[in-house]
Amino acid sequence: PKVEVNHWFEVPEKTYSQIHLVSQKIGRALKLAFETPRVLTAAVGFEVPHYHLHLIPAQSVEDLNFQKGRRHSSEAMEQFLAKIKAHLK
Repeated sequence: PKVEVNHWFEVPEKTYSQIHLVSQKIGRALKLAFETPRVLTAAVGFEVPHYHLHLIPAQSVEDLNFQKGRRHSSEAMEQFLAKIKAHLK
């Protein structure tokens, strides 16, 4: 959402609930698309003054480390998107 909040607990209840309902659907698709045992969530709020929820396909808790992130080509990102969309219901 684009609602500016300083902390996740300031997100309006209806908006917060909707984000988490949608994230469950996307999380299930990520789990299937990437054949991963878990999809972790992280609400990190230092970058921008609004609430956003990261969904992270993970093999272990160490995958929650944002320092391990890497960039992929536009083509690879399109392939990832297609895989995720194929599993959305």
